Amino acid sequence: MSLNDDLVAPFLDVPPAPRTPKHAERDGNSEKGPASEHLLPHLNRASSFRKTMINTTKCFIGAASFELPWAFMQAGLVGSVAGVCFLAAISSFSLQRLAMCPVLVHETTQARAIRSNTHEGEIRDEARGLYLTYPAIGRVCFGAWGEAVSWFGVLAMTLGVAGSYFVFIATTMAELTDLDMNAWLAITLVVVSVFSWLRRLSVLAYTSAFGIMALILAVVVTSVDAAQNHTPNVGDLDFWKWDTYPLFLGNAGFLYLISTAILPLAQDMETPERFPGALNNSIVFVTLLNLAFAIFAWASYGSCDEHHDDDDEKTCVQSNVIDNLTAGGLATTVKLLLCVDLLFTSIMFLYPVNEAIEEQIFGPPKANPMRSPHVSFVLDEEEGRNHLGVCGQLDKWITWKKNMVRTCLAVAVALVAHLVPSFSLLTGLTGGFGNNILGFILPPVYYWTLKEKAGAWVDEKGKRIRVFEQGALLFTFLFGCFFLVLSTYSFIAAIASS
Repeated sequence: MSLNDDLVAPFLDVPPAPRTPKHAERDGNSEKGPASEHLLPHLNRASSFRKTMINTTKCFIGAASFELPWAFMQAGLVGSVAGVCFLAAISSFSLQRLAMCPVLVHETTQARAIRSNTHEGEIRDEARGLYLTYPAIGRVCFGAWGEAVSWFGVLAMTLGVAGSYFVFIATTMAELTDLDMNAWLAITLVVVSVFSWLRRLSVLAYTSAFGIMALILAVVVTSVDAAQNHTPNVGDLDFWKWDTYPLFLGNAGFLYLISTAILPLAQDMETPERFPGALNNSIVFVTLLNLAFAIFAWASYGSCDEHHDDDDEKTCVQSNVIDNLTAGGLATTVKLLLCVDLLFTSIMFLYPVNEAIEEQIFGPPKANPMRSPHVSFVLDEEEGRNHLGVCGQLDKWITWKKNMVRTCLAVAVALVAHLVPSFSLLTGLTGGFGNNILGFILPPVYYWTLKEKAGAWVDEKGKRIRVFEQGALLFTFLFGCFFLVLSTYSFIAAIASS
């Protein structure tokens, strides 16, 4: 492959080149066993453990971190720390089960093929490709209505959350420059559209790393400003507040809800069985960073009570701590860093939806046998190498058609941002609604259903087993329903009061 091909390849709808043990050693992974056992599976899984953890962390962290100090004030010190840790634990449980669903789908279809004496390929169309999307899993579990509910949640969350990021970038840059918001929306649209053509998460790891560094720098700069102008006093902080606790949940809940990105992140790993480790490492890092920053900023700027004027940005912590910053170069630096961070976060959030929409429109890429659902079961090593030659003959028009579809989604996000130019409104309306459906309600339902289809909840004697895990799934589902009602009620109440 030439240098020019190396530069263009990430944008093409083709599998990456086979990885060698040298590549695996460089990325911190090792391949075991003969080459024939690992050549085909690794053709489509290009992300190492480290790159997956970087991409996952990028999905977690964003502008929501700068709303946490105010949210902590609503819950109290003990209440906020306990709440964040609980959300981290239940999110880890739910997202890990979601990541396991593609494996369960393949196991279920194989079992059905054996029971019905049918070739796997004749029923594998339910899986709709090696990379399973959220709607595809919904279809396997509950047919058309499961697919429809999944699509509703995916589109609602993506348009709302990505739209809110577009709004933040455009309004912030409009404040700092002579261009208006619509001009910056157009600029953001062009940049995101081009990056959305990337088809490898391993490549996006580099942009994600840059976004993570931008956010960490923004946190550091904000903390420096707080330390220079205020004296932190943890002793003055409330320990627990029940009356405003729902406001805390409504803000803190967005920290861990990245459900649409979980499926491609897990399936793109060279070693998918290590994804829980990458996910948990990311969650621990994000949790510790947010706890330290939120408590320090809240203690520095102080609580808003009867002794403070809530409208005065300098007397207590504001709903967005950026408003507490001293005007000047530091405030401008933080805003610019956040714009960079949210730009790359938008790209990560659009990736899985683009994959799902392409599959819905164009179907599984049958012209590329190495991405066929039959690859790992039908082709042996020699056949796989022969098909690689076929894959080299690309249909460039199909690739560009898919690029235009990805551009259309970015245009739709920009249109939502133009019609509803409010960061908090978009986040509260669509983020809370879509995130709860996809993050807490559907994952335990889909996971339990796939396990039930595989007969994993009963032993050979028909007795129920793994009762604790089933109870945890039920609890997660009920919490998701409660959180959905709470988020919707809080949003409607906020709109009514304003």
